[in-house]
Amino acid sequence: MKTDFSKFPSISGSNSYSMLCEELLINGSPTRSSYTVCQHTVLAFKENRLPPGSFDSCATAIRAGKCRAVKMMLEEVKTGERIYFIDGLEEMRKLREEIESRAAESATRNKRAATFGSRVTPKPATKKPTVLVDIYAEAVNAEVNKTEENT
Repeated sequence: MKTDFSKFPSISGSNSYSMLCEELLINGSPTRSSYTVCQHTVLAFKENRLPPGSFDSCATAIRAGKCRAVKMMLEEVKTGERIYFIDGLEEMRKLREEIESRAAESATRNKRAATFGSRVTPKPATKKPTVLVDIYAEAVNAEVNKTEENT
């Protein structure tokens, strides 16, 4: 018998709703469980598809009428609406936007300020003193002339 999932409004891979389950214990402590996984477990139990040894504590809770997921599923089927549903894809989109926004703020805040050296305006280029160049040129010419006279 194939399950008609359309009867269960919040049974979806994108449903990130989870709950603390008092029946499913790990090391003696209640465990946080995905509601969608619980729904699939309940349906597998009802259709005798639950493999032996799998989800034993869930099967025991379902038989005893202690499974919260069964009650939640009935409530949703009666109303025909998603009551226990958190759109995980939407949550991830919001988180991504928040991370990108904070990264942009951080980048703006941590932008290096201009250093002192970059704020100092350079003096306009001054004309090189031609007098020094001429003196040097005269000294070189005098030396050359001496050498020529001595030869």
